[in-house]
Amino acid sequence: MNRKLIFKKLWLLSEKESKGKIQPLKEGKTLLLGKNGTGKSRITKNLFWVFGCEPNKRNMGKWDPDTIAGLDFSFGGREYFVMRRGKKLAHF
Repeated sequence: MNRKLIFKKLWLLSEKESKGKIQPLKEGKTLLLGKNGTGKSRITKNLFWVFGCEPNKRNMGKWDPDTIAGLDFSFGGREYFVMRRGKKLAHF
């Protein structure tokens, strides 16, 4: 059985900033490059947060606690979508 976890697309919506972002993620290795303040850490933190993990409060930076995040991914050859808003999680 293929137990490979593949992130495909990260969806972020910040009501606080009135902004949204869709970040495609290609299979294989993904490298996030950019200057300070461009959102590299935000993308990384949201990949964990959407699954129910909490960011380290000592290193929150510009973290928007009201972010709505969604993630398209596959695991074991099956497609899934997970979404989080606050403490509420939904898995499809």
